[in-house]
Amino acid sequence: MSSLTMRLTFANNVRVGTGSASGQLDEAIDHGAPLSNGGIKGVLRDEARWLLPSSDSGDHPFVRAVFGDISGRGCPWNFDVQPVNEVSYSSRARLRLDEHGAVVKGALLVKEEASIAEALLEIVRRSPLSGLGLPEDLSTRAEECHLALLHLSARAAEKVGQSRSRGMGWVSFSTDRAVEPDLRLIWCIREGKSA
Repeated sequence: MSSLTMRLTFANNVRVGTGSASGQLDEAIDHGAPLSNGGIKGVLRDEARWLLPSSDSGDHPFVRAVFGDISGRGCPWNFDVQPVNEVSYSSRARLRLDEHGAVVKGALLVKEEASIAEALLEIVRRSPLSGLGLPEDLSTRAEECHLALLHLSARAAEKVGQSRSRGMGWVSFSTDRAVEPDLRLIWCIREGKSA
């Protein structure tokens, strides 16, 4: 079974909320799983869309092959992310003010965030791979192409969790896997050319 292991190193706190309140918190984190496997998969899929843009409104066919799609094609990969060190939790208040400087009713929220120094991401193949969207000469190298897209998508990601555009969840993904061969493969897929 093929797999890819990556180390996530966080630069600051991260919030992958449950969407549920708990105690004094408007949104809590699941302490049993402070990082969401599905959330990490979603971040990688977003980056894959950037690496392999589609000419229509949907995803590139190979992005659908790697991450699954709504037509029932499941993702052939299992994502498992686990913190390496002990995780500590804190809360952060967020509010919105109106034009007079008063707090907008219902806009004071207290959300939980996690301090996670490092985590490990294991991506393991769980079902047969599709070569959908690959140039013909790469169709026999589907596994290599899948791993290349997963690897480069992770390397391109900069933030995870809620508020990815608001200064939380800065992260870097690293592995020993070489970047250059994967870039060449993804470029060939992007351009629809032979490798």
